[in-house]
Parts: sequence; structure tokens; C-alpha cells
Amino acid sequence: MSKTIMISGASSGIGRTTAEYFQAKGWNVVATMRAPEKETELTELENVLVTRLDVQDSASIEDAVTAGIARFGKIDVLLNNAGYGAYGLLEATPNEKIRWQFDVNVIGLFATTRAVLRSQLFRSRRTSFKGDASGARPVGDPPAVARSAPRAACSHTPAVLSK
Repeated sequence: MSKTIMISGASSGIGRTTAEYFQAKGWNVVATMRAPEKETELTELENVLVTRLDVQDSASIEDAVTAGIARFGKIDVLLNNAGYGAYGLLEATPNEKIRWQFDVNVIGLFATTRAVLRSQLFRSRRTSFKGDASGARPVGDPPAVARSAPRAACSHTPAVLSK
């Protein structure tokens, strides 16, 4: 039986490329995005399920996990890729923008991971968790501090879950 990867943020960039890569390698792919109705290419690929997932919408997260398991029977790997970058000098960045950055890039990652973990608890399966921390560096550029801080937090989550 083929392995299944679920990818958040698969509408473009790293997420989309990863979905195409794993599909080409024979994996089942649950490619999630906020607006799946706009997707025209991934929907044509064999063994790819394109479905809605907004990391700020718990119901859409649960629905995406349920749809992926209903279609492929399991989720072996979760790639938390969804997120966005807020740039600006810390002293000029409003708290609301920083909170939104953390809500999307950290809390959203936790919510998606939690949903997959819950689904797997009843299946006695082990899932591998990956976080995309692209752009996260121990010391980033000052205009990227609002993006780098949550991305660094995300880079540690998969390591902790794998223990």
C-alpha cells in the first residue's frame, strides 16, 4: 500500500512542488489549501486529493484530515507548510500583525498537527511530522523578526514529536 502525505499550503511554492514531487514518486497526496476551487492542475493528478484547509479554521482542518483518511485510509506524513511572512522592523510592527503571524504560523501548525495526531491515536499508526521553517534563522534580518520568530518555533515541533 502506498504511503500518504498531507501537505498544508499546497497551492503554491514549496507546498505545491512537494505535492507534485511525492505524487510523481507514487505517494498518495492530500494537497490542502484555502481555495481548492481555484486549483486546476493538482486536481488532474492521480492519487492526489485537493481539499480545503485553512489553519485558522478548526472545522476545515478536521474536515481535511477526515477526507484524507476516507480517501487513502491513513496519513503517514504531515508537512505543515501553510503560513505567511510578515516583514517590518519590530519597533514599527503593530502587535496585531505579530499576533496574526503567530496565530497562522504557530497555532495553525499546532491545530493541524493535533488533528492528525487525534486521527492516528485510534489507528495505532505512527505519523511523521515535518515543519517548513524556510526563512527561519537563529539570527535573522531585523525586518524579518516577525516572520523568523514563529518559524523558529515551528522548526522545533517536529523534533519534539518524533521522540
